[in-house]
Amino acid sequence: VLDRTAPKFSISYKPESSEQKMNERENILYCNRNIEGTITISEKHALFKDGKLQVLKDNKLNDVTVSVESVKPKDGVNNSSLNIDWKDLGDNKYKGTFKLTEDAEYKVSVNYSDLAGNNMEVDKEDSNNRNQNITVTDGTYTSSTLVIDRTTPKFSINYSDHVNENRNIFYYNQKIEGTITITEQHALFKDNMLDGATVSVKPVESKDGDGSTTLEVRWEEDKNN
Repeated sequence: VLDRTAPKFSISYKPESSEQKMNERENILYCNRNIEGTITISEKHALFKDGKLQVLKDNKLNDVTVSVESVKPKDGVNNSSLNIDWKDLGDNKYKGTFKLTEDAEYKVSVNYSDLAGNNMEVDKEDSNNRNQNITVTDGTYTSSTLVIDRTTPKFSINYSDHVNENRNIFYYNQKIEGTITITEQHALFKDNMLDGATVSVKPVESKDGDGSTTLEVRWEEDKNN
């Protein structure tokens, strides 16, 4: 068989629950649920056997492997192969699905070349690749960082000392200073701003509208939180 056509590759990610969405910040995808990955490889002369897509490597037939590496090493998820469920879709297309289930920061890698030695290339016709700016180098794809984070941020707030208190109302005769503390492992802190944090104040009684306004907050980063 003379085959000079490169296999076409695409990949997409989504939360396990259809009610959830993944958020992207600074080319990092965040999710608070399991992440499902879907790989599609189009190859006319692919070897699909016993429910697995195979590749010729070092003159031996091997199953196509998809590996995952934890950016911050964690037991059970660092430098391991994922269990891929492959299906033959017909029309020379093969789909593999996998799940990321542990709270961690991941990078997913896929390597594939066909039996003639042609390295896979990005399927430019696939909208998932265009939307994610997918790239493949020498037959290998490596994802941007994927984060599963189910830990709720911790919040506390303190105010400067008050002069008096009556019925849970605190009285001051000078400016009030408030200190907010948020503990979050994956917070995006840039240019002294905490992404997603808005602080507003609203008088209990106001003669001009609702009197609410957004406060300008000076954020500082504590490297231990």
